[in-house]
Amino acid sequence: MNKVKRRAMSALLVAVLVLGGIGVYIVRYIEHGAEWATFAANSSVYTSGVLSTGTLTDRSGVVLATANGGSRSYADDAAVRTACYQAVGDYTGNIGTGALKAFSKQLSGYNPITGTYATDGHTVALTLDSSLCVTAYEALAGRKGAVLVSNYKTGEILCMASGPSIDPSSDGDVPDGAYINRCINGSFTPGSIFKLITSAAAIENIKDIDSRRFTCAGSVDVAGAPYAAITRVLCLHHGLFSFQRSTKGFVENVPSPIIFFRAFLHPVFELTGKIF
Repeated sequence: MNKVKRRAMSALLVAVLVLGGIGVYIVRYIEHGAEWATFAANSSVYTSGVLSTGTLTDRSGVVLATANGGSRSYADDAAVRTACYQAVGDYTGNIGTGALKAFSKQLSGYNPITGTYATDGHTVALTLDSSLCVTAYEALAGRKGAVLVSNYKTGEILCMASGPSIDPSSDGDVPDGAYINRCINGSFTPGSIFKLITSAAAIENIKDIDSRRFTCAGSVDVAGAPYAAITRVLCLHHGLFSFQRSTKGFVENVPSPIIFFRAFLHPVFELTGKIF
């Protein structure tokens, strides 16, 4: 009787372990199934480690990249290929943050039931406007920089252009930084454009903003931190400034840009508690 009991307990323990293992597998499958199915070693969606299925379009249906088996291509227009290069990515893996990499699960047609059975892949439409990206890239005029335009109401990214760039369909020299999407991979000081945010805070919270005057003595401390230590820029223009003159100064860049910080930002911080 004891022997039967021990065997029953052993069988029950094994069953519990098996069920527990199945449960762990199911949880991990739900969480990581897409990663497993779209791993570069999966020959049904990758060829030599390169995604071989799916189509990527912009918001208007313009094809930005498409792959079907061993055939891969980019947009028909060379200007679109160049302007959207960093945002789209490439089939050679030089851009690790492009849409081809980020949306490989969706492009492969993966779902938890059939896996990657849809061998022709799926079409993924981005919110980008390729014509807007071309306009932005042309405005960079060969300079290093980035242009990003978003719809603040929906969060949609309408334009993402980074320079310098290349045409992924053409061979040639690759300029330094062409593989970097400066919109999302670069770290930059916000600069004078950020003063628009503090201006909005002032207009929102200071009722007499149009008639108020701000005194610039050449140096002020905000929350115990001197601006000179933050900006490392000397204020060369002191005196009494109106809000209009301060904002005009940083837009037209006539006085030193630090005027806006010295004469305006500190009083705004004191009155509103807002810097950002």
